Amino acid sequence: MKAKLPLLILNNMRILLNYIKHFKKEDLIRGSIFLVLMVNFIGVTNYGGQHIFQNLLEMPQIGPALAFRVISLVLFMLLVMLLFSNIITALTTVYLSADLDFLLPLPLPNKTVFTYKYLQTLFYSSWMIILFGFPIFSAYG
Repeated sequence: MKAKLPLLILNNMRILLNYIKHFKKEDLIRGSIFLVLMVNFIGVTNYGGQHIFQNLLEMPQIGPALAFRVISLVLFMLLVMLLFSNIITALTTVYLSADLDFLLPLPLPNKTVFTYKYLQTLFYSSWMIILFGFPIFSAYG
């Protein structure tokens, strides 16, 4: 199993590199706009979070408790988002994926195929949580 799983992951890397090699002008423009929006989102969220936490922590008696509550609320929101994202992504990655018709007849153990699908689900569902969580936690310090 361990020798075949890296081959499946390497195949995904080759697909990504092939996609990058054949970029069209529209893809480059779309990717640039997406990158600018992501950087702006992270910057604005980080700035807003720093402002909120700075104002909260200036209140001597209740400020740290409120900051703790805000962080707890953000963590709970991220947990709920991650839960729903994992459920939806797992359904589409494991059961509705077009490559299952190709992967299951291969001479691979089912455990290898489902480990590969698990890693895909983990990647596809977690990148957005990192994007939303990073600015808030960096603003908190």
